[in-house]
Amino acid sequence: MVVPAIDALQRQIRAPLIKRSHPAYERARRVWNGMVDRHPLLIVQPGDAPEVVAAVAFAREHGLPLSVRGGGHGVAGQAVCDDGLVVDLSRMGTVLVDPEAQTATVQGGATLRTLDAGAHAHGLATTAGIYRQTGVAGLALGGGVGLLMRRYGLTCDNLLAAQVVTADGRVLEASHTEHPDLFWALRGGGGNFGVVTRMNFRLFPLTHVLGGRLSYAFEDAPALGRAYAEEMGDAPDDAQAYLSFGTGAAGKSASVVLCHSGAPEAGEALHDRLRRTPRPVADHVARIPYLTMQQHWDESFPDGRLWYWKSSFLAAITDDALRCCADAIARQGLPDCNVDIEPMGGAVARVAPDATAFADRAAAGTLLITTTWTDTREAEDRIRWVRDTWTALQPYATSSAYVNYMDQGDEGRTEAAYGPNFRRLVEAKRTYDPENVFRHNANIRP
Repeated sequence: MVVPAIDALQRQIRAPLIKRSHPAYERARRVWNGMVDRHPLLIVQPGDAPEVVAAVAFAREHGLPLSVRGGGHGVAGQAVCDDGLVVDLSRMGTVLVDPEAQTATVQGGATLRTLDAGAHAHGLATTAGIYRQTGVAGLALGGGVGLLMRRYGLTCDNLLAAQVVTADGRVLEASHTEHPDLFWALRGGGGNFGVVTRMNFRLFPLTHVLGGRLSYAFEDAPALGRAYAEEMGDAPDDAQAYLSFGTGAAGKSASVVLCHSGAPEAGEALHDRLRRTPRPVADHVARIPYLTMQQHWDESFPDGRLWYWKSSFLAAITDDALRCCADAIARQGLPDCNVDIEPMGGAVARVAPDATAFADRAAAGTLLITTTWTDTREAEDRIRWVRDTWTALQPYATSSAYVNYMDQGDEGRTEAAYGPNFRRLVEAKRTYDPENVFRHNANIRP
């Protein structure tokens, strides 16, 4: 019944329409997480906002589930839906940088790779995630954590304006002065309110950082945890350090990835302290371009593997919490299991909890528990380990969560993730998507 209508839609717009019979269908329906295996009826690849409007209208007219794909990197795989229509923004991936205004205009399908490179060419940067295939829009809509957040705030804190295609086909400009309720909701409220086709971000002068990885013997994990907690407990805004305990082909590991964006001498002092107790077995920290720092994790998130995550915010980064993280790795015999800590605070905490939809500004950091594999027979053991580790760490966590890290099965945590901002988000949902057309996300029901 829908097939003739698809043909009619193709006569209206230039956007590629990928049906199940199309030779590119299998590639186009795949996302980063190989655990996700969904089969949409139609994938539309619009080139501009009017074509997005047409795609949304088509889905509504024919009662099709609708999902939106930016980078396709979300672990829950919500970028694709079964038996519905996917608005795939991959043809809308342009980033334009204004070096005088220190801003970037980013289309809805752009990735961090393009944003980082475009900004760096002008000696500029803004907070972005750590994996460069991540879609900028999806990152910002969920909040946006990254190496620069303690200095410059979350990605959503640096959003200046957005163009949004709503469920009823309007193309709205949202900012502090236009549709401010929508602009508030977009900064952390996820993809609940429409298809974001353009975003404008504030950029900051930054060319080089002191960055890289320090690797330690896993036996030194307790001492490393104590030293790390002490350093990050009162660290200045320009100091960021991710702590990781993991398993790999070579055995268990403990490491710190340092990124110091401030004065070189202050960065070197922090680097020296991290090399004292305990001493690292390998030190790859150097003065490097920020763009190089952003490439650090490029090989760490291979596309198409099976992935499972669970995450929370930590109320505090304490010795006990870090000991629990290390103990979880000590008990794990399978490779490619990790427990990571991303400190927040700094500029993140100085934004009022109700200034944006991202509410948990007091969190000390994000806790991220991940595993990846290819042998499907390992799935049950790996997922159980992630869930058990997450449960063991709940005494140190807040009730909320970072929506961009929520995986399949976390749908019931959405209200808690937004805490006191949830009711206001429901009101925005009622205003801009009362029929819940945009529901393939960390969904806020109207």
